[in-house]
Amino acid sequence: YAFTVVDKVREIAAARKCSVAQVSLAWLLTKQVVSSVVIGVTKVAQLQDNLAAANITLTAEDMAALDNLTKPKELYPYGLHLDMPDGIIRRAIGADS
Repeated sequence: YAFTVVDKVREIAAARKCSVAQVSLAWLLTKQVVSSVVIGVTKVAQLQDNLAAANITLTAEDMAALDNLTKPKELYPYGLHLDMPDGIIRRAIGADS
């Protein structure tokens, strides 16, 4: 799960010609539920790189991809019905879309 997210962040960073940290911070800064982002650095270059995240604008497609990959799973038993035969059939025919 986590490596899928990291791979996507790396892909976005390569496309934007910026660092993985910048993409990660830029994404977090758009979240209304995140009131602050705490960063830890040991070098001035790391601080500058992290602060540059404020200048990164992610596309709606980037945001949707990251949101989809990090969407919390349904807690038991609330998503249990989706794994039952009826839930599988409903998804297969697109009835839950």
